Amino acid sequence: RPPRSTLFPYTTLFRSYANSPPPPRAAHSAATVGDLMYVYGGTGPNATDSDAPNITYNDLWTFNFSTLMWTQISTAIDIGPRTGIVSGAHGHDLYLYGGQDGLSNAYGDFWKLDTTSNSWDLVFEYPNPSFNSFYQAQVAGDSYYMFGGTNTDESNADLSEFTINNSSWQQVGASSAVQPFAVSGSAGGLVGNQFSVFGGANLPGGSVIADYFVYTGV
Repeated sequence: RPPRSTLFPYTTLFRSYANSPPPPRAAHSAATVGDLMYVYGGTGPNATDSDAPNITYNDLWTFNFSTLMWTQISTAIDIGPRTGIVSGAHGHDLYLYGGQDGLSNAYGDFWKLDTTSNSWDLVFEYPNPSFNSFYQAQVAGDSYYMFGGTNTDESNADLSEFTINNSSWQQVGASSAVQPFAVSGSAGGLVGNQFSVFGGANLPGGSVIADYFVYTGV
């Protein structure tokens, strides 16, 4: 078979940082604008006390692909610790929905980060769509799409669309003959006008699935 370097042609950037990276974390958001990757939140181990609960972060970082430098960004508004979040880029803005605070509390707010001024603006908040975290999200055209997720009690199978130009939410795909399962922690992507969903887990206490669904029309 081909050598592993042919199968997995990765560049080990993590060994080439020009400075110290953020603390270890998972379930954070990451999206790129130009030469910068923006990382927000997530949950990671307590570096000073291994017996202490994990930390949910409220920090914002950029990674510059040209200089390989990490920079922590200060903002006037603190949107709080969040995990189980996905951000999407639209022009120079990043959009981020809900998440959890690490204490089993879910959010239902929707934020925009203007990367030219590094400032947060509250765009929308509960009750529409709902409290949600560990969802999948993609930006297509002028819309932010969010599928599935959990309110910490149970998973959902909602596909919601936020239209950026008129700042409105709507649920889409509800009339489809084939409906995906209610899941959180799924993954997927965009190909043309198709929003794909693979896997995920049905909460509470449900199974992890290996089903693949495609919604056409984004």
